[in-house]
Amino acid sequence: KQWYQRRVAVGTGTLGQSFPGERVKANKVSAIDPKLCIGYSNVILVCGTNDLRVENVQSPGDIHQLVDILHLKIQQIQKLCPKAKLFVTAVLPSRLPKMNKNIMAFNSLVDEMLYSSFNQTVWHLGVGHFLDGKGLLAMKLTRNGDEIHLGELGIAKFVRCLKQWVYVRERQERVRQRKATRPVGVYPT
Repeated sequence: KQWYQRRVAVGTGTLGQSFPGERVKANKVSAIDPKLCIGYSNVILVCGTNDLRVENVQSPGDIHQLVDILHLKIQQIQKLCPKAKLFVTAVLPSRLPKMNKNIMAFNSLVDEMLYSSFNQTVWHLGVGHFLDGKGLLAMKLTRNGDEIHLGELGIAKFVRCLKQWVYVRERQERVRQRKATRPVGVYPT
């Protein structure tokens, strides 16, 4: 399913339990409601595979249209929440090669869109470390017999990655703010 997570902090457990704030589900990119992001310092958009299933994609234009919808949602979130730090995760791969073709095309287009339209203000989080040697979702990260969804180990890894990405961005922001407030010619001893 597609969903997005608002506001990230520390904790342990499964997704939804280790993140204070609110986990809001939207089964399609078009169902994301930017108004629900108001009041949060970190917004993480996690797009899933519903829109990218083989039966839902008739042509490459369908994937381009999804990216355009996501672009609009990001613009709306930034307008409503100008101080929020926005993260967009790449869609996690599946164990289904045909679906992965759509997933990889979508991820590539999203990466290009974010780079060209948002001047590095939106972080795009990669998923390469979830892949096996064949470019599919690593079997050890899935539920038993499920070719699409993460199992317990996969969810734990995903949560750790989200926390790490938010922590790195927060740390970079603090360093940048300290450098901006330091007077010229004054160096720490």
